[in-house]
Amino acid sequence: MTTWNDTPICFVTRASCPACGCCQYIAIRSMPRESDGSKTLRVVCRRCSGRFLIVSEPPEENFARLPEFGNSRCGTDIL
Repeated sequence: MTTWNDTPICFVTRASCPACGCCQYIAIRSMPRESDGSKTLRVVCRRCSGRFLIVSEPPEENFARLPEFGNSRCGTDIL
């Protein structure tokens, strides 16, 4: 049985504003999934008010994919 205390951790570098380098932004709108499985997020930088898009791409084919909507035990700490 796995709990949240012993699950693997995946570290991801946070996106930063291309204009000023700040990594604090306000999410304006999340766009639906694209045909390739990517997601697009429209954001505005908190420091310079610059607008930019963050595109989250799906994992490479050799990685196992998670189910689209999870399982019926969503919200519990026991998987």
